[in-house]
Amino acid sequence: MLAILFFMRRMVGTIDVHEVSCAELSEEIKHEITIHPDIMVYSVEGPLFFGAISSFERVLNCIHKDPKFLIIRFNQVPFVDLTGIRILSSIIGELQRRGIVVLLSEVKYDIRVEMYKTDFLDVLGHHHMWRKFESALHKAERDLRKTNGN
Repeated sequence: MLAILFFMRRMVGTIDVHEVSCAELSEEIKHEITIHPDIMVYSVEGPLFFGAISSFERVLNCIHKDPKFLIIRFNQVPFVDLTGIRILSSIIGELQRRGIVVLLSEVKYDIRVEMYKTDFLDVLGHHHMWRKFESALHKAERDLRKTNGN
């Protein structure tokens, strides 16, 4: 029992949620990238499970500037449990009520399968999950141009 509690405590400390800068993205993609000020990009690193989801929730609920689009990168998330999916769904619903369109990118296959088994996509939107970050970014930029009339 103590080993399980120690493991959970250690796993809670492994999650990191942070805003990704243009410089970080440019370095990763290997070419200069600029992101429109109405688009924010966050990266999640670590497992999203019932013990660690509070860190994720706290960071996303503290976004003070409401962008029009929020892209959440999941490329460093090894797994998400059912509680994590439910809380993520709740967070996304709250962001949407604030008028923010949420796009997920780079969600691993096993996690996508678990999300498909729940009503998660009904909340997120069926066309808001992208396999590549660049595709999610292009979607946000395209929709932003449409709403701005360009």
